[in-house]
Amino acid sequence: MVTFDGKDFNHSIEEREKFFNIVMKNRPFYSILIKTCDRTEIYYENRYPENDFKTVEHLFGLTSGIESPLIGETEIFNQVKNAYLKAVYENRVSKLLNTLFQRAFHVGKKVRSTTKISYGAISHSYAALKIIKNYFSDLSKLNITIIGVNKLNEDVLKYFQKFGARQIYLGNRTYEKAIELGKKYNANVFKLDKLKDILSKTDVLISATSAPHSIVKENDINPHKDMLIIDLAVPYDVDQKVRSFKNIVYFDICDVENIVKESLKFREEEKNKAKEIVLNETDKFLKNLYKGKSVEA
Repeated sequence: MVTFDGKDFNHSIEEREKFFNIVMKNRPFYSILIKTCDRTEIYYENRYPENDFKTVEHLFGLTSGIESPLIGETEIFNQVKNAYLKAVYENRVSKLLNTLFQRAFHVGKKVRSTTKISYGAISHSYAALKIIKNYFSDLSKLNITIIGVNKLNEDVLKYFQKFGARQIYLGNRTYEKAIELGKKYNANVFKLDKLKDILSKTDVLISATSAPHSIVKENDINPHKDMLIIDLAVPYDVDQKVRSFKNIVYFDICDVENIVKESLKFREEEKNKAKEIVLNETDKFLKNLYKGKSVEA
């Protein structure tokens, strides 16, 4: 009664784009199209019930985070919901598709609330945030300094904005790039020749540049000031002599990657619990559907 076709992250971008173009030329009117950076999929009704279990299981797994390249990631849930809402707006959602997707959202929420599949940090930026929150309960009271303009540090800035950090300093070798990024996240931009002054009032330092040498020198840091340093650069941005300073807590890229690896391992273990819920919910959904009953929570 319902099926899907698609290309996911196991296929090249070219293959996914080719599939998308074909879909757009031959798309059934009643259908829901999901297009993300990881996949292009279309869901629609057909006359072949042998596809039903595979389709429902896949969609439930998608909203639950077990079909993503990063297990348990939450963005896919919102992406599926936005695709559904877009199809609703276009009047492309049949009664069956509506029932299926509403149930998929219910299952996704159930999996995330009854398992720990979305727990832990699976990106360098979120791992850095987790480290900071282990040491400080209130980010709004901190002076935070970030060095480097790149995707990693922009993700860090997004998290800081979300969790209430207010006093953020942003420095970069190219001052103009720092100004551009600083405006987006209300950060105080500084030139690197002012680094020592900025660090004199810094509680947390995050540095991630592509410089071939250290950016933060030993004499840039007051050895008597408490500071948490997260150095995400390869090679290190911070002079390694700083590690020996009594009042400095120092994490490097290896420490952060170990946190990410542990989180991924934990999520992999939770994946089996999530799969069991998805299979049970798929079976329950189809049994009720074939009997003509509404699917209860």
